[in-house]
Amino acid sequence: MKKNEFLYYFREVILPTAKRVKKEYGLDVRPDCADVIFEEYLLQRTKLREQFREKPDGRLDRHKVCACMTAAIINARMITQPAAEDTHSQTMQDFDIWPNEHLAFLCALQLLRAYILSDADNTGEEERRLRFDVDKEWILPRSYQKNYIVSEYVRAIFYSRVYDTLSVPLLAVLFFNIESYHEISGAAAT
Repeated sequence: MKKNEFLYYFREVILPTAKRVKKEYGLDVRPDCADVIFEEYLLQRTKLREQFREKPDGRLDRHKVCACMTAAIINARMITQPAAEDTHSQTMQDFDIWPNEHLAFLCALQLLRAYILSDADNTGEEERRLRFDVDKEWILPRSYQKNYIVSEYVRAIFYSRVYDTLSVPLLAVLFFNIESYHEISGAAAT
């Protein structure tokens, strides 16, 4: 992803999603961290290329790009706790979600969809384009609660960061599996 593409993604996806989290949970958003996220993305991308011994100028697949972006958004800590007015104010642990991880996951899903739709447009795969249309929700494995599986993904990402084991390759596999599940389930439904 080039800087101009990233800035568009930041303005059109990351900031609006972060503002929704801010509104919903009363947290603060650092809107000035685009450069921090982009630099972190470049760092994650470089480390991933070295790990897989890929060519420095070669393209990463969409799942790896989304994984690098997820790690970058998490590490930038874009969502922060409001300045405490008193000693009894809430802490980040008081919330049901882990906002930076949730933000990163939601933004990466939107990025993944954008890559899929772009590829479908370039290859003329109209059926695939319809399965991943932006008006459709992601088809994820069933759970006893509608968004439970998303919460579990976010929780797992949060704890992997807390224990300093956030794995970009594992995130890439997660995004590959999400895409595959959605595609298989969508094809079965039609």
